[in-house]
Amino acid sequence: MSDFSESDAPPLSLGSSQFQTAVPSMPGKPPAELWSLVRGKARTNSVAGERPLDGSVLEDGLSMVTLLAEAPPRTTHSVAIKRSSPMSFSVRAMLEDRDFGRRFDVTSLDLGAISDRLPKLECPVGAVEFLADDSSFEDLSFSVDCLLQHRKQLLSYSIDSAKPRRDVLVLGAGPGGLMAAIELSLRNHRVVVCEQREVYTRNRFIGVYKQVAHLMASLGMPERMTYDFTHYRGKRGLMLADIQTFLHAVALKLGVVIYTGAVVREVNAQALRRGEFELQRYTRGAAAGADAAAAIGMTRWHYDTVSRVRSGVSIRFDTVLEATGGRSGLRELLVGPENVVSLRTVGRDAALRDPTLNSYFDDPTDHCAQFVESDYGCPPNIRAEFSNLLRADDAARIPDELPGLVSNVDASIILKPVEATQRSPGVGARIGDRELDIPRDWVLVRCPLPDRTLTRYQIEGPLPQSFEFGGKRVATKDYLGALNPVSLLVRLLYAMGVPFDAVDRQRLVEFYTQENSQGDASDIVAAFVGTFRGLRLGGKQPIWCGRVHGSEKLEYGIIGEALQNAWYRFGVGVDDTFAGAAQFAAGLELQGEAKQAHVQIFERVMMARSVQVLYHLYLVQQNTDQGVVGPVLTECYIDRRYRADQAEARLREEGRQAAGMLAALSDLQQGAAPGAKREESAGLLEAALEHRRDLCCRSVIGLLGSLDYDPKALEPARQVMRIGSSGWRTKVYELLKDGLAPAHSELLAVLAKHPMSNAVERSREERLVELGMGRYDWASPWVRACALSALGPDALSAHDVLLRATLESDRLVADTASAVLARRRADSVPPGTRPHPLIDKVILLKEVSIFSSIAHEELAGVANLLMEVRVARGEQIVTAGELGDCLYVIAAGRVRVHDQGRTLAELSKSQFFGELSLLDAEPRSASVVALEETRLLKLGQDDFYALMADRPQILHAINRGLCQMVRSMLRT
Repeated sequence: MSDFSESDAPPLSLGSSQFQTAVPSMPGKPPAELWSLVRGKARTNSVAGERPLDGSVLEDGLSMVTLLAEAPPRTTHSVAIKRSSPMSFSVRAMLEDRDFGRRFDVTSLDLGAISDRLPKLECPVGAVEFLADDSSFEDLSFSVDCLLQHRKQLLSYSIDSAKPRRDVLVLGAGPGGLMAAIELSLRNHRVVVCEQREVYTRNRFIGVYKQVAHLMASLGMPERMTYDFTHYRGKRGLMLADIQTFLHAVALKLGVVIYTGAVVREVNAQALRRGEFELQRYTRGAAAGADAAAAIGMTRWHYDTVSRVRSGVSIRFDTVLEATGGRSGLRELLVGPENVVSLRTVGRDAALRDPTLNSYFDDPTDHCAQFVESDYGCPPNIRAEFSNLLRADDAARIPDELPGLVSNVDASIILKPVEATQRSPGVGARIGDRELDIPRDWVLVRCPLPDRTLTRYQIEGPLPQSFEFGGKRVATKDYLGALNPVSLLVRLLYAMGVPFDAVDRQRLVEFYTQENSQGDASDIVAAFVGTFRGLRLGGKQPIWCGRVHGSEKLEYGIIGEALQNAWYRFGVGVDDTFAGAAQFAAGLELQGEAKQAHVQIFERVMMARSVQVLYHLYLVQQNTDQGVVGPVLTECYIDRRYRADQAEARLREEGRQAAGMLAALSDLQQGAAPGAKREESAGLLEAALEHRRDLCCRSVIGLLGSLDYDPKALEPARQVMRIGSSGWRTKVYELLKDGLAPAHSELLAVLAKHPMSNAVERSREERLVELGMGRYDWASPWVRACALSALGPDALSAHDVLLRATLESDRLVADTASAVLARRRADSVPPGTRPHPLIDKVILLKEVSIFSSIAHEELAGVANLLMEVRVARGEQIVTAGELGDCLYVIAAGRVRVHDQGRTLAELSKSQFFGELSLLDAEPRSASVVALEETRLLKLGQDDFYALMADRPQILHAINRGLCQMVRSMLRT
């Protein structure tokens, strides 16, 4: 960083049997003592010139929708995070409190008496000292205020007061974007930050070197926000979401305006040269085709004021900073679509400049250099060979991608304590008396809090580029997309020697599932292929900052992801991002050759980092002894192939059934008399067959996920399937047909086809008989019932088929057959007293609004639970105040709903009452009386719950129906 001049810390003792730490768990003096010297002399200022809500320098067209009474949470709070985050819930709550964003300079402070204890701009030689007092909200806020005033005073000497301050728009509120906003604000620039997300959800932890730990502590980061794993390369650990929460709060104290849930409406050259972007609310609906341009409700943070403002706010700027990792499209606009190149290309240019590579490995100001050729890095005797291969651009020997596994798991998952061995801490470990066989280049890092209690473990390492199976090599990257990373992690732990009873597998799955619900499971346990890319470096004009093309005054910067996917084991992403933020902010004060020389400093750092990362990749490529990793991958692959073979067999079976359903539908439709009025039973049967085709298609999509297809390629089809709109099978086919194997594509085509496209194989009557008799294994009881109901009186063997069906064990089939025979005999039983057959109850339920979205076949399970109740005219059915435990559907007749003599509603056939009693057993809110002789179908709460346990989709459909009712009532 421009503000830091690194002095090498004393090397760690890596041979000790205990985990070492270079950072004390507590500073020399409690922070409270430090700030008590200042607090007594502090006095409140009358701050003038605070920008009003609708009149800031950068914003135009700002219109507040509402001032939020409570600040929305800035980070997710899953159970897993609460249990394993280094930051206590109380500290997190303090940082997220809206009042923490009050101005840092509202209080005048005399810091001279303690100036010798306050941090300097340069990174100190010794340990990091955490000066924030987080014992209470007021103490934390006060200590951060003091440190910000101190840092601003230190930076004031580098600010050219004669040079006008700049209006800066920062795109992206990741660690880099927020740190850049802080550095710029400390230099009196006006800053607006735009962030697509509403909350910070990346819940993995990262390791940062002393440089970053010192910087964060100097801004007021409390020690309780950190893990202590300085036994691994002298680092401290931070939760990524915690970094962003803290920096967000600090930026607010400095007056930065932060928009969350917002994106630039249109990133184009005209708007860029004009120096004005319009913000709009980012919604998921925008991706689904909704009119996102009309959406409102961006969240605007300014000091401790949090508000919802309308989309359409324009931000005027003369400086723009791209900190989204290239996701906004601005990077391409600034420096062209080819701005990111292979890391090997950057490294080759560096090697051509310095064939010895000494300047990239031996720079004493580089805080990573001491670890490049160490027990954590590469042996120095291969440097010359590496340089030769690098200059020759040998892609086979120096890869720019690497398969790997990274896990970030709760410490409670490993039930026995992990200790260091004589080998390097973080590389060698044992559990009890058993020394673990941890492969070379892998690490197992403990993550203790300052009080030495553990919260998480980091277990990670490279996977081989390929492994052997059946006498041939299998490319790892082609296989990882279909691999379950949790299964791989568990197998590797066992293979390394972790005892079987030392891993709580159930909790591991629960942890992974909970974190997955937060949208960032890839940061928890993941197998991945890291492709290493970097910005173009080494040219005459640095690409990461400069003047916008075609403009005399607009400047730009690009920070973060300067090394995309920097190797997990190297761990320099946040360090170099923060360095870039500081370099950019300091560079705005310079002009001409001085500025050119300044930006070249960071250019040089990035080139050195490229060489260093490639050096590690080269070593990993040379390591042909993969230890237990290769055999475990082979074992997983064997299991995968077995499951794939099973999936293929099931797919062939689904294909056979799908073809049978299509043929049956074709025969039924083409066998109908031309122009004849379609009977209700025929429509029911066709709907039943289409439902079976839907289920078959859903099964096929699920089975495709068990094969070697990229899950990301299948996700759009899964999304269409979940929505389930009309014609969804055809949409799924169109999405997947080009990416599937021919046999699988043909199977989906059969499911998407219209049934009339097939030639007639059976007569309509033959199909009905075969379906009714259950000749097809895919014909469910509901399909059979519909076929029996559709049998005409003259159909061949119809009577015998129906008689035989009455003896079936399935109640729906037997009941339907008996009902059809009774109708054919013109039974003398009066229709009004004849019991409803189950198939008629299903048809009636389908007409009821809360059941209308449920398929007939699913409703058959509900109909089977219904009890028929007959009530006379004037008879009381429900009395207000009594406990409800059932729902009533009116099959015939009318009822009156009333309360204390006041009529609330009159209900008739296909309507219902008592629906809330299915969800709770509260007293009835109204009475119901029969207006005429009425037949009711009653569904008890206990039966309903039993059904829900077996078929939760019915509960979801009922809930949707109830929500629609509530919305309809609100509209009226």
